[in-house]
Amino acid sequence: MSIADVEAGMNTIVIPSKDRPKQLLAYLTYLSANQVPYRIYVLESGSRYPALEMLFPNLDLAHVRYDEDVPFFVKVADGLQRVSSSFVTLCTDDDVTTWEGMRESVRFLSEHPDYAACQGYHALFSIVGQIFKLVRVAWFTPALSQADPLARLNELVRRYQPICWATFRTDAFRRTFDIVAETQGLLFRELAWSAHSVLEGKVHRLPLIYCWRRLDELHLLGHPLYALIEQPTEFLGQFASYRDVLAKRLRQVIHLDQPALTRTLDLIHWRYFARDLDLGVINYFTDTVLSRPSASIGDKDVK
Repeated sequence: MSIADVEAGMNTIVIPSKDRPKQLLAYLTYLSANQVPYRIYVLESGSRYPALEMLFPNLDLAHVRYDEDVPFFVKVADGLQRVSSSFVTLCTDDDVTTWEGMRESVRFLSEHPDYAACQGYHALFSIVGQIFKLVRVAWFTPALSQADPLARLNELVRRYQPICWATFRTDAFRRTFDIVAETQGLLFRELAWSAHSVLEGKVHRLPLIYCWRRLDELHLLGHPLYALIEQPTEFLGQFASYRDVLAKRLRQVIHLDQPALTRTLDLIHWRYFARDLDLGVINYFTDTVLSRPSASIGDKDVK
């Protein structure tokens, strides 16, 4: 068996998808043109896509169909149970996770057993007509290579950039995803996804473009300010639930009592929240809800 054959069996690509046939077909065309050898699962809700296996005969592709209303996390959890390789790459259906990024991530993880995940730079782009525009490199923070899991978590949250669409060790990712699926709120699901990844092991950042991400859609509830504005009464409860699950896992590997660990996790995370919770915007939003003039825009009559 050749080295190429061995590497082909080491990784699986999982692509959850719904109602994005144009973007998905463009990405599969890219994978086909690069003769990507990995097993690929397209997890489609709604069963409206054409027979993908026939369109891309040179890909090792399985098109798995689900009912329209199957939740994202249920669908991905089912897809992960189909994976038999040591590593798994989770891809969006409207971005471009590069072949080079996946290949180099698999090679890195196979040589570094203390790392649970690997990715590179995530660059934002837009397309106007026939013009491809690089907007900026959005995710670029250094590798999280600290030996202490609490130190890795602190460094993740201190300069928070998510670890969601990456290449993972399959067993570690299954454990992480089980926790994510039970977490409430989009913001805290994303945080749990990233945080539990660093509890599973170190996370590497390759010096290359790992993923091209579209600017077409903004998921504002994944931002602390918008999550608080949208669900102010649920925010603290969702955070406490997320934090307590983190603390339970951390107490298995570090020696801190529950109150001390809870305080530490509060401080770590509120440093991140405070960075994005602009007080002027919150004041204006609160005054708007109360139908009163806002002091945050300089109204001298507001006491």
